Amino acid sequence: MLNSIISAFSFITTTMSFLGSGDGISTNKGILSLDSSNFDHVISNNEFVLIKFYAPWCIHCKALRGEFEKAAQILATRNADVIMAQVDVTVEKQLAMQNEIIGYPTIKFFKYGNGFDYTGGRSADEIVTWVLTKIRSSRE
Repeated sequence: MLNSIISAFSFITTTMSFLGSGDGISTNKGILSLDSSNFDHVISNNEFVLIKFYAPWCIHCKALRGEFEKAAQILATRNADVIMAQVDVTVEKQLAMQNEIIGYPTIKFFKYGNGFDYTGGRSADEIVTWVLTKIRSSRE
């Protein structure tokens, strides 16, 4: 348990130092909160980013929240080279339109700014497996 906490803290610290402490990017349980001021910077300057587009009132988004957080923690303990992030589409309507978000939640995987639809399941294990497979296959 202590190792998991240390790994998660290390992930957040490394992520924040990599992104720069002055970027105003907030994190919650290892998940970056993106908005129009930092979205392009994050997806363009990181090899892999998995983003959950959500609406706070959406029951399906609420169900995914815990699984997405668990997936972020698992990926951090495995030192996976991926940034986990989220966008509140009720606030960031332009980002939702730009990324063709028509239903909630929608998860997209970005590789150096190029977005792809997430096609995996909604459990933490399924998210982790999908992300690790995608990273592995894109590096072959």
